[in-house]
Amino acid sequence: MTDSTIAPSGVAAGAANGDVAGPVVLKNLELHPGEDFALLRKEGIEHIQRLGHRLWTDYNIHDPGITLLELACYAITDVGFRAGFGMADLLTEDVGGKPVVRQKGRFHTALDVLTCHPVTFDDLRKRLVDIPGVRNAWVERNSSDGFAYWIDEEQRRLVRRRPAAGVPATR
Repeated sequence: MTDSTIAPSGVAAGAANGDVAGPVVLKNLELHPGEDFALLRKEGIEHIQRLGHRLWTDYNIHDPGITLLELACYAITDVGFRAGFGMADLLTEDVGGKPVVRQKGRFHTALDVLTCHPVTFDDLRKRLVDIPGVRNAWVERNSSDGFAYWIDEEQRRLVRRRPAAGVPATR
């Protein structure tokens, strides 16, 4: 049995006759550079040595700069790993051994993610899409009808009314 092969069933090649039970950890797995922590760390230290060799001479693990480099490498490998997931894996979860579409509320909404009130048309669009029953929305400037539009936070709906005299038509 070689260390770098897996049979279609997920069992190491040569194990079909039952000589190996359970999952097999592969020793010589080829990783994408964005998923290889050791490679990213090595290249990062090489860049630090080339660019900061006059001021920075300690490249050991106890150095705070190396700790920050390792944190960045970890973050890159994590994103690289997750970026390899298929859309079906991102939108479903395993429940009782079966893939099930994630329940509503498992993803962050624009209300949770936006740090302030909506300020652009895209921000407003994202808020509108979070309203139950709204699947898609387009927001464009419209000053021809003289009505004011805004999102009623309590009712979670779009509100329209004619503004009082001297009040701007958009909010």
